[in-house]
Amino acid sequence: TNTNSYNLICTNDTCKGKLVSRIEYMFSKKNINVKGLSEQTIIKLIDKGFVNKPTDIFNLTLQQIKQLDGFAEKSSQNLFNEIKSVKELPLEVFISSIGFIDIGINVGKLLAHTFHSYDKLYAILTTKSDLTFIDGIGEKTAKKLISDKFISEMEELRKYITPIDNEIETKNLSFVITGTLSK
Repeated sequence: TNTNSYNLICTNDTCKGKLVSRIEYMFSKKNINVKGLSEQTIIKLIDKGFVNKPTDIFNLTLQQIKQLDGFAEKSSQNLFNEIKSVKELPLEVFISSIGFIDIGINVGKLLAHTFHSYDKLYAILTTKSDLTFIDGIGEKTAKKLISDKFISEMEELRKYITPIDNEIETKNLSFVITGTLSK
């Protein structure tokens, strides 16, 4: 048996296959979660010229969706409503939904638990701080996070979706309860 395996990654940022994969990942159930936005639908949207970057999905009109093969009135309306219903996401899911290779929900959780808010995260990234102090974020991922490309994609997604701040953890806090408890 051959134990050699290779992951081929296209380095062309305008590659159609790469765009399709990125949009499919961003809008998948574990991220933005838009039902009805399949790989085939994404390809149709790109082929029609309606989508050239991931966030173009948010600007689709009902008329554009109706122009796609296989989309009748009801299916068009359903997809349109699904897209328009996404207004906010937890910070960790928002980070994952930016759609960068190696920056998924695990990195999203680490950043959300460390910085708690989009504004604090944005401030840290734009000052190009070294993020390797966060257990679980290596040098390669840290460089991607502070890259101008990641920051710009994060800002672009922020125009359409509001990240919900992460609740401050209650670890190492003491609570005093006054009054009586039944149990």
